[in-house]
Amino acid sequence: MEKLSHLSSEGSLSEDEENRKLYSSILSADGLTKSSTFQAFFTLCKSFIGSGVLTLAFSFKNAGAGIAIILTIFIGILTYHCTMLILDVGDAKSGKKERVSYSRIAFDELKKFGMYSVEVSIVVMQIGVCIGIFILANKFFEHTFCIYEVSELCGNRVFTVLLCALLTIPLCFVNNMHYFYIPSLAGFAFLIIALLTQLFYCFKSWDLELSAGPGLWEALTTVNLEKIPLLFGVAIYAFEGIGPIFDIRDSMQKPKEFSGIMKINIFFLLIAYTIFPLVCVLTISKIPEIVLFSLPKDNTFYLLVQVGYVFSGLLGFPTQFYPAIQILENSKHLKNNIFDDKGNTKNPFLRYGLRVFIVCVLLIIANITKSFNLFLNFLGSCVFTYVGYLLPIWIYNAFFKDTIKPPTKYLNWICFAFGLFFGVSGMIISFIELIKYKEHTI
Repeated sequence: MEKLSHLSSEGSLSEDEENRKLYSSILSADGLTKSSTFQAFFTLCKSFIGSGVLTLAFSFKNAGAGIAIILTIFIGILTYHCTMLILDVGDAKSGKKERVSYSRIAFDELKKFGMYSVEVSIVVMQIGVCIGIFILANKFFEHTFCIYEVSELCGNRVFTVLLCALLTIPLCFVNNMHYFYIPSLAGFAFLIIALLTQLFYCFKSWDLELSAGPGLWEALTTVNLEKIPLLFGVAIYAFEGIGPIFDIRDSMQKPKEFSGIMKINIFFLLIAYTIFPLVCVLTISKIPEIVLFSLPKDNTFYLLVQVGYVFSGLLGFPTQFYPAIQILENSKHLKNNIFDDKGNTKNPFLRYGLRVFIVCVLLIIANITKSFNLFLNFLGSCVFTYVGYLLPIWIYNAFFKDTIKPPTKYLNWICFAFGLFFGVSGMIISFIELIKYKEHTI
């Protein structure tokens, strides 16, 4: 955590300068290898696309496919816009020569409130994504073991916790963002296979007239106003990946190409996040919270696809976990106990023991969370809206207040008001629904 302060009266190095020196040393120690544009693209894709896409169809069905498509496209465009806003501020401050962070940018414009709110929000946001990955895995294992009547493992939450821990804890010991492209690439492949398989099954049902979904016109014109705030939260969760963008860009051999791969990434997501849930709505009469659970249960291939998707989420776990743990390790209370003056690890037991402990806590939280869809709604409406939309607009308008053109400024504030309204309403509704939620047995 980069807490900025002024030079002391004795003329010694300020805490800001000491922290920058230490932070640069840490980066030097952990980030020697740089990613190619191709490698960074897949890391970026995997940081955005994940478990959220699995519950989009459920939200489309509840809110109405037509309004859902419009809102999803708007959120995708807004995601790109706000990401570029915060990167523009960072580039203007650093002159593209010095590495900056989201928290330092927020401090410069909004002082301590901005810095701490960013760091706390990013930690909560990234950890929340990790919890979402674990919830997905838990629901899958419970669904599969119970459906196939594996009595020893059906409802055995201890087993699911140990299995997830076995798959994710070793990945948490990696300290170089560059190497995350390896599991990200494998995870991305599993993800594409799962989505294409679900689409294939939907089209097959359509061709065989086995589909019991609504007609196209009915799906596009049905609107449920009460469910729109919940759709907003899920869509934001599905699109949001602002947490690791500075790390991913700084891990690139050619950081200037980040804007290009960001555009391609958003374009790909817009296609996936509109076509995929729409087809599911048109072909599945009763969509479960996790749409892959609609696949036939007597087909080995479909089961393997589901397994692959779950493992893709677990493989992508470190990409989401790394930004949060980096902030925690560089916090005021831990930094000096973990790193030496050169940024090297002096207390590996504390550094890696903390990571293992956090993963275990996340696994426990995931096991007691009842609804996958409502959890993503709450997290997206609350933290993701603030970090991904509200704060970038606030910071950008404050930093460029003397040079920003009025139309751009007013447009930014309109987007701010839009995000604030739906974020607050979605947070309140999803929290109430989580309290009232009764888990359905399989």
